[in-house]
Amino acid sequence: LGEDRFWEGIQLYVRRHAHSDVETRDLQRALEDVTGQNLDWYFQQWTELAVRPVLTVGATFGDGHVDVHVAQTVDGTHPAFVMPVVVEAKLKSGDVVRTRGWLEGGSLNLRLDAVEAPTWVAFDPAGGLLADVDLRISSGMLSALVLDEQGPPHARLRAMRALAKDGEADALKAVLERSSAHPAMRREAARGLGEQAALDALLPSAQDPDNSVRLEVVKALGRCFGPTLGTTLRTVALGDTNPDVQGAALRGLANVAPADAVVVARRLARAGSGDEDQRTGAAFEVLGRHGEVRDLKRLLGDHPRRLSSQAYRAATVLVSRQESETLRQDLGAKVARMAEARLRDDDELTRTAMVAILGEVGDSRSVALLMALRSDTHIDALASRCTTAIDAIRTRPSDTVPVGDNALEARLKALEERLSTLEGTTEDLHGEAGRP
Repeated sequence: LGEDRFWEGIQLYVRRHAHSDVETRDLQRALEDVTGQNLDWYFQQWTELAVRPVLTVGATFGDGHVDVHVAQTVDGTHPAFVMPVVVEAKLKSGDVVRTRGWLEGGSLNLRLDAVEAPTWVAFDPAGGLLADVDLRISSGMLSALVLDEQGPPHARLRAMRALAKDGEADALKAVLERSSAHPAMRREAARGLGEQAALDALLPSAQDPDNSVRLEVVKALGRCFGPTLGTTLRTVALGDTNPDVQGAALRGLANVAPADAVVVARRLARAGSGDEDQRTGAAFEVLGRHGEVRDLKRLLGDHPRRLSSQAYRAATVLVSRQESETLRQDLGAKVARMAEARLRDDDELTRTAMVAILGEVGDSRSVALLMALRSDTHIDALASRCTTAIDAIRTRPSDTVPVGDNALEARLKALEERLSTLEGTTEDLHGEAGRP
């Protein structure tokens, strides 16, 4: 459309529909009215299809030309998208040449004039295509693009992902170590090195002064293995000044040294300010996955609302890990009682989380409370989750209500029957009210 006509269409769209509800078609009409173009094809493929294009891009040099081949996957799942394709190439002289074409079917060939082999080739340099792109370009060209700080940023990020997939670490390591590089580039380099489990390339940056870079480095270290890695992650988990980094280090430590991670998690599993939630949540997660029965008390402690769901979910995981069925029942009942107490929480997300937890560890006591919540709520999704949890409890082979509670069990069963009758009566009344 061009920059000017695009923004003219946006301004018309805003004037027409200010302070009113809109739908996608309204935006399409405004752009069509300004440009005089039929944009059905564009909105159909980008706003209605449930898939995005899958492209494979290759580049070769010869006879004074750079030839770029773009292949689009077209099958029963992926229709042929129509899209503009832009390619740039940087020559050794420093000049950047550019060409553009339209991909309208399965493939497109583009050619750029070049008297010498290019330093790099960049596909979709502005990053405008919402597509999955597989770059089949030489690692030398990709590395040169990654290391060129004047190169198009989106294309550099895509080149990093391609190098990570191909196991090429040198350029990624160079970007990560370059303090002058943009943090977004350094974070992507850390992620790529993590995919390669490149421990030696990552370790020097575990103390990087940039919080966001350090966080990605520590996450990446969690995917590595090595004799000194556990010590490094333990030191970061206990001593880093950023709670998010501490949480990432603790999760990584759980992958390489679970017993050490539990010891650290017990120290970190305390609620602090809201800024520390990632650290505390990671501690809960580690205790759930690797902790002991004695850690259940810590998980079921008095936590702020923002942390209670994470703590109770971790407790549910801890219960599920116990080999003894009797012990699972006893511990599950404790978790269920705590979750039941929060079923009427003011926060919908908390209520929803507690319903899911009861679906895992609830018993017949829980069923009555879930039925009551289902009857009272006006939120269809919550009511549906209550039904799912009730069905899960009723179909479990064993019930966690103690054998000695026969009288209470009978009263609960009677209450369930009364609630079911009341629900049926309510549905009948609604049905009669809707009849002419």
